Amino acid sequence: SPFPALVTSNEAASDLQIPLISNVIQSAEQELERVQNAIQAFTIRATELKAFIRTHTATMSAVRCFPNKIMAEIFIRCVERNAPFDPSRNDQWVVARVCRLWRAVALNTPTLW
Repeated sequence: SPFPALVTSNEAASDLQIPLISNVIQSAEQELERVQNAIQAFTIRATELKAFIRTHTATMSAVRCFPNKIMAEIFIRCVERNAPFDPSRNDQWVVARVCRLWRAVALNTPTLW
């Protein structure tokens, strides 16, 4: 603080100090606004980078390398046959809701249904 004696005591600012203190406060408020804007910009950028990393990491997933026929065979072996119809619990529907690829494979595997 440019006014350490005032800050550490209970003295009131003099008429000469009040405009100086007001200017210092105004400068601090302006800098605070700049810092808050920078934080907001960095937060937005961090969110964008996290999304970028997440989506690009997914492109390296080993599951994407599986041939559809192998995935279909895995799905068929994992599904409980003759289970009562319940879209929220039936294995076929659960598998079909994982991602677009799994849905396409599941829907294109007649023996699964």
